[in-house]
Amino acid sequence: MTITTGWSGMLRRGVLLSLLAFFAQFAHAQLQSGDAAPRLDIELLDGQTLPAQALQDRVVVTMFWATWCPYCAAELPNMQTLHRSLGAQGLEIVAVSLDKGRDEVVALWKQNGYTFAVAMRSPALRAEYGAISGTPTFFVTDRKGIVRLRRIGGFDEGELEAVVRKLL
Repeated sequence: MTITTGWSGMLRRGVLLSLLAFFAQFAHAQLQSGDAAPRLDIELLDGQTLPAQALQDRVVVTMFWATWCPYCAAELPNMQTLHRSLGAQGLEIVAVSLDKGRDEVVALWKQNGYTFAVAMRSPALRAEYGAISGTPTFFVTDRKGIVRLRRIGGFDEGELEAVVRKLL
């Protein structure tokens, strides 16, 4: 291996290191089943904060979604139904939008009367959950804070409810 010296060599090494650093920020491993779920305070769309400690001892369904995703649009009413029927038993649903702007998300929430938590994806959520390769992506966490299910794509009718009920 030849070691390049002088300004051109330092410049090449600097460019190479910069490129490696740039691509490393996108190389986060995605959270998997069996991993401990991130403990993050989440800024909600309404400006309030959902503190990490509020999710302790609760089953949490985190859904990464987007307004432009037809499969997400089909799942959101199911999330509302689960929220209403199982929220009092210890279920928390957090919908994390991948949209660039929040106006469309706010409009969709108001139009459909959704009452479960919604947030925009933040750098902290990106860092902890990793790259989201498809929408919707679900993470179901048990009461001890362990991810029990990671799924890309929707659920058949009653499938998610069955998973949640086992964890409650």
